[in-house]
Amino acid sequence: MQYKVLRVDLSNRSYKIEEVPNDVIENYIGGKGLAAYY
Repeated sequence: MQYKVLRVDLSNRSYKIEEVPNDVIENYIGGKGLAAYY
């Protein structure tokens, strides 16, 4: 399963969808861990 992160920049009204690497998912388990990474 591939996880994605949506980054939204409200100052210039843009967004970017990034795929989360598997090693990050393994090292930062859960929503709090991923929030700490990003």
